[in-house]
Amino acid sequence: MKFISPLNDETQSQLRLLMRESPNARVRHRAHAVLLSAKRYSIEEIADIFEVDRDTVSRWLDNWNERGLEGLSDEPRSGRPRTLDPEQEDRARAIVLEEPRQIKLGLVRRDLWHGAKPRLVARPAA
Repeated sequence: MKFISPLNDETQSQLRLLMRESPNARVRHRAHAVLLSAKRYSIEEIADIFEVDRDTVSRWLDNWNERGLEGLSDEPRSGRPRTLDPEQEDRARAIVLEEPRQIKLGLVRRDLWHGAKPRLVARPAA
């Protein structure tokens, strides 16, 4: 059976705080899993609690053992590059905050910033 090393009081407190207050659900689950492992829950029991594969829990615990608190967060992933520069993001944010229901207007304005023709949005007949 695989368990993590015993946790000191400070580490347990940090994990409990993350489990309750982290904005990232994955971090909350992983912190909880580490605490359960410290209480001698088996990997299978933890996997059942979180409804994930036992290999997933094993990977969470390996990451904890190798990297500590940093191991609870996901590694950066590749993704689509940003389409707006920071100035354009600020302007778009201001438009949305000004009138959130006009989000389509914001999208049209974004297209205009990029020199694209505004799109017409077809609405279904009522």
